[in-house]
Amino acid sequence: MGCVPGTEITKLYVAPGGDPIAFQIDSYILGLRKSEAREIIIRPVTRT
Repeated sequence: MGCVPGTEITKLYVAPGGDPIAFQIDSYILGLRKSEAREIIIRPVTRT
């Protein structure tokens, strides 16, 4: 699985213990452990 540069990613939910975390990527919801999520490089979107 992958996404192209510029894909908007939104953090949706965090489990009560802090792990896993659910992210919305386009129309897909992906759950990742913190250790997995740390490997992803993101840049915040500046909205105008």
